[in-house]
Amino acid sequence: MNEEPWQLQMVKRSLKKREKLKLLEKHLDIRPDDVVLDLGCAQGILSYFLRKKGGHWVSADLDLVNCKTSLDLLKNNIVQLGTDSLPFKNGSFDKVVSLDYLEHLDDDEGCLEEIYRILKKDGELLLATPRTGRVFLLNKLRPFLGMKMEFYGHKREGYSLKDLNRKLETSGIIPVQRKSFSRFFSEFLVLLLYFFYI
Repeated sequence: MNEEPWQLQMVKRSLKKREKLKLLEKHLDIRPDDVVLDLGCAQGILSYFLRKKGGHWVSADLDLVNCKTSLDLLKNNIVQLGTDSLPFKNGSFDKVVSLDYLEHLDDDEGCLEEIYRILKKDGELLLATPRTGRVFLLNKLRPFLGMKMEFYGHKREGYSLKDLNRKLETSGIIPVQRKSFSRFFSEFLVLLLYFFYI
């Protein structure tokens, strides 16, 4: 019988999660004294690997079930969020990591303003969101396959680069670097798996 937590078993089977981990390994540098927030930690899968990079971590999510599941895996520093402001003092964090969280919020702009508030003056945000636009064929296929945004808990299908940059800059966050991951092949594979699962 496999004693490894189900969240870690899932990483081994998920091409998309492995791509995210590679991206994080390459682009997220954590100093030993960094205080870091994983905003939108879901079931704690990525938080588990992020915490191995060092620093002092807090993992947070809106969903109580996600927080309880994360607590089983991570053991400590889990915060359930409310729908308004983030429950942290101004300038609390050296870094905020927020992966596939923003598109789940009604007030995404308010969340970005809150991230700016809780980051230290020279703090960094690593943000990942689904990308959308007229040329993204898979976004147009999902509804025809019965996979509406609500199925994923999304309030929007994603962001165009222009729209996301505007929202970031309006909140005071200045984008410095952009990377793409999980392109057509991996997204198509995930789409097929979800379709057969549904």
